[in-house]
Amino acid sequence: MAITSDSSHSTNSKNSKAASRPLHHKQQQQNARVSFGTVVIREHRLCLGNNPACSSGPPTAIEWKPQRSLKLSVDEYESHTSSIERRSRDELVMPRRVREEMLRRRGYSRREIFTVTQENARLQQERMKSMEKYARRKKVEDRVQGALSIFRRSNSVNSGSRIS
Repeated sequence: MAITSDSSHSTNSKNSKAASRPLHHKQQQQNARVSFGTVVIREHRLCLGNNPACSSGPPTAIEWKPQRSLKLSVDEYESHTSSIERRSRDELVMPRRVREEMLRRRGYSRREIFTVTQENARLQQERMKSMEKYARRKKVEDRVQGALSIFRRSNSVNSGSRIS
């Protein structure tokens, strides 16, 4: 489910002559208003995804084309959602088994789910190797920079103590 909003931009003007004249930037900021007219809620179907950040099981995504949408005024939306308590981060995480069940109900075979899960694990391993390689390279670069810094300091001290 995705939530978007249509917005409109308006400016306050005393008369049409003033509105046609260019305003100073600060004046424009003071007169500019943003208002939100509607909220559009779109429902999308679940599909197999390819997000390597998924820690276990098959990653999921949503299909591009929405299944249905609902358009509400901001006030209507707020009146419906004001009594609903926001979910915690842990409640937003969908367990592996739930994702697998949902994908199976959507018609994906066990083989397709397994293949995507294995590919995801392979991508995670590649990411880990890449991060470890970067960390080693960074450590070497830091040591070289430290040595250069010491060399420059000692070189500037030695060159400053020369007698001309």
